[in-house]
Parts: sequence; structure tokens; C-alpha cells
Amino acid sequence: MKHQIRASSLIILIVAAFVAMVPQGLMARQRATAKTDEIVGIVTQTSASSLTVRTANGDRDVRLTSSTVVRVDGQASTIAAIAVGDKVEVHAQKELDGTTTALTVEIESHPSTEVEGTVKSASATSLTVTTATADVVIALTPATRFFANGQTATAADVHAGDRVEVEVREQTDKTLAALVVKIQNESVHLRGTISAVSASSITVHTASGDVVVALTSSTLIRMRGNVSNVSMLLVGSRVEVQAVHRADQTLAAVTITIEPANSLSEIEGSVTEVASDHLKVHTKSGDDVTVAVNAGTIIRAHDHLAGLGDIKTGDRVNVNARVNADGTLTALRVEVEDDHGGGKGSDDHGAELTGNIASISAGAMTVTTGGGNTITVKISSTTSIRHGNTTLAVSDLKVGNHVEVKGALNADGSIAATSIEVEDVDPGHGDDGHHESVEFSGTVTAVSSTSLTVGSNTAALTPSTVVKNGNDSASIADIKTGQRVEVKADRDSAGHLTATLVKIDH
Repeated sequence: MKHQIRASSLIILIVAAFVAMVPQGLMARQRATAKTDEIVGIVTQTSASSLTVRTANGDRDVRLTSSTVVRVDGQASTIAAIAVGDKVEVHAQKELDGTTTALTVEIESHPSTEVEGTVKSASATSLTVTTATADVVIALTPATRFFANGQTATAADVHAGDRVEVEVREQTDKTLAALVVKIQNESVHLRGTISAVSASSITVHTASGDVVVALTSSTLIRMRGNVSNVSMLLVGSRVEVQAVHRADQTLAAVTITIEPANSLSEIEGSVTEVASDHLKVHTKSGDDVTVAVNAGTIIRAHDHLAGLGDIKTGDRVNVNARVNADGTLTALRVEVEDDHGGGKGSDDHGAELTGNIASISAGAMTVTTGGGNTITVKISSTTSIRHGNTTLAVSDLKVGNHVEVKGALNADGSIAATSIEVEDVDPGHGDDGHHESVEFSGTVTAVSSTSLTVGSNTAALTPSTVVKNGNDSASIADIKTGQRVEVKADRDSAGHLTATLVKIDH
């Protein structure tokens, strides 16, 4: 009897276990065969646990979980990054109860724009930029990328006084977060020999004196075309340095090119001194470079062999020189590119320089070059002054303008300008025709017959604004809230935007 009870109990246990396993196996199979769904549209509502997506077929509610993967422009992000107005592509799973759970949410793009100005203050987590219209506070995040004059940098390289261009994104709380920070300080060019070296700086002996240049974590050092390191910076080495002014007006090196002994160096510029054993050449960057000449130096003028006596002050030359062990230069070849004078004192290749206008007076201005030299430039009624394709008058030149000057070198060291190219124009100098062109894209949050708002940008709409729907012509009336658009606009000196082109994305 006992054996029968035990056998019955065993059978009951086996059956119970089997019955318990059936729903679990069934559920596992159901999960494995659960249907997935793809939802594309505009977010109209969002919370920590759900979002509503407006599609072409109506609104869809989607549940968000801790397992939901969120990406913005292909980069990993969080649920908090999802904002009303975002265009999203949701890969979801349909649950047994009829609800939909998001597996991944791809946010196509958040509206972004650019902020340009001067850094007022900076910390590890934020910076304040003074623009033409206001001070703008921008948050820095672990994802923010930094560049200094084209080189990769860090937040520590941003200082008060730096000129920056910042790509920002508006957050859900209306604050701005930096995507990319570009430091764009004016570049200074130095050439000379190292007279002192420390862990944090080098001193470069130039024709105009000793210059201390700081070394930073982003300083790039090159020798013989290869990336090198600080240990190769030795006293006596000849170097070419590209540096920028910091807020305290000290210099920080961006790149240092070491010209090792017995290597070749190329110097191009205008001759300012001719002696029996050397030439002095004033380069476009403002350096005065002394080059030794000897009996072995080959001198050519107009594709013919010439002598040292054929080189005159003001001639434009191209010099290939050997770097000696002590950092001095010995010319191997001197090519005279232009005649000196010859009845053509106005030849615009006699002298050339670039720099910032330091002062302006009647018939002349002074220009400070990247090397720190100040050159007097004589301006006459025949001097051509241009900004791009626009002809300017002398009165349009302003202190601070960056210019490229070509002309003839006078005996007193001044330049008689034949042409002045203004490479930038101060927006506030009164040139009413000057506009800065900007581009931005995102979702339209407000629109009327006279303006539209995309993210933090509001641009005026005029009868001249061109509207495109894909490749087809459209009108301002076709622009709707929630649409994604690409906008090209002009920014005037007051910072106001006027749209020239609005392209509606499908």
C-alpha cells in the first residue's frame, strides 16, 4: 500500500512539473516569435517611461524601459535626450497585452546652431561667450569635442579672451550644450633658434629679439616630416613656430617644426639688406631672416646665372639654405624672382606682408605682422583696396582689419602699396552691405507669414525668401510646425537673421 502511495505521489509531482513548464515554454516561444514594429515620425509627448510619436497614420504610444537604447545622430545617448519635435525612428516590440515597447530609439538630429564670439569665462563644465548681441552660457559635456587652430584640444585649452566658434544644441530645459568648440585665435609665426628650453616653454631667438612660447598638451612637434616630442627641442635648434595669443597675451605654440642640422630650409620674401657675405630677407610672415652667402652659393635671375652684385634691396627672392649646427643658415641657391626697380617701382611683387592694421593716417597705415613687427604702408590714389570682389575706399579700412599688402619696398623700409586685400571686415564698421551667411537645420517650432523659429533661431521671412519642398518650388504657406527644415540666412550687424532659403525635408 505504501509503495502504491509513493508511486502515485511521484506521478503527481511529475505531472505538476510538466504543467508548470508548459506556460513557461509557451511564453518563451511567444517572446521568441514576438512581432517587431518600426515607427517613424515626430515626437509629440515624452516622459521617462513613454513617448508619443505622430506618424503618417496617426499617433503611436511607445513604452520606454531601462533596456531601451537611445542614439542621437548615431551616438549613444539617454532617454532624457528625447525632446518634443524630434524626428525619430523607433524599433519596437509588440507585447501580448497589445502595448508597444521600444527596443531602440534613433533620434535623427537635434536642432543645432553656431555661437561665435569671445570667451568671457570658462570652467570645466561651462563657458560664457560674449557675442555681438549678448553673453551666452554654454554647458560643456563629456561628449564635447575641442579644436584649437585645427588641432585636437581639451577644455583646459579654452581661456577667457579666446575667439571661439561653438556648435551648440538646445536641451529640453532650453539651456545650450556644446557639441564642438573651435578656438580660433589669430596665428603668430616665428622663425629662429632655440635659446632656452623648459618643460613648459621654449625661448626662440628671432631677428627682432627673444620670444617665449608656452608648450601645451596640444602642441604638435614635427621633425623631418614626422611627429616628434619635447625631448627633441634643444638649445641651438632652428625652429619654425606657429603660435597663438592667449588671454594674458602670452604665446602658446600650436605647431613647432624643427629644422635639424644639415637639412634644407626655404625662405621667400623681399631683400632688405645685401652684404658681401650675407643677405637679409623680410618674409611674408614678418620675419627678418639672415642668410649667409659664399662662393658656393648659386645665384640665378630670370633663369640665368647671376652674381651677388645682381641682387638689390627690394628684390623678391626664393632661397634654399642649409641649416648649420649652430642654427644659422647658409644659402645654397638664391633665385631672384623679380627685377628691382627697372622703371617699375610699383611692381606689386616687390614686397608683401600680412597682418593687422595698427593705425591709419592720411596716406598711410601701420600693419603689425604675425612676428610682432610693425611696418608702415604708404597708400596712394592708385592703390587697389578690395574685400573679396568688393572695391573699398581708404575710409573703409579700420584698425584691427586683417590685411594682405603687396607693393614696392622703399629705402626707409616702408612699403608703397599697389594692392591691399582686406581679409576680414569688422561688421560694425559701417559697411551696410556686409552680412554674415549662416546655416542651421531642425524642426520648425513656430511659423508665420513673416518669420519662422527653428530651435533657438528665429529668422525673418521676406518675399525674396526661396522655399523648396524637396526639389520642388514651394511657398511660405507650405512651411508647417513640426516639419524638418534646412535654412540659409543672412545675419546683419545687429545679429538679426533673414532667411534666404528654406528647404523642407521629406
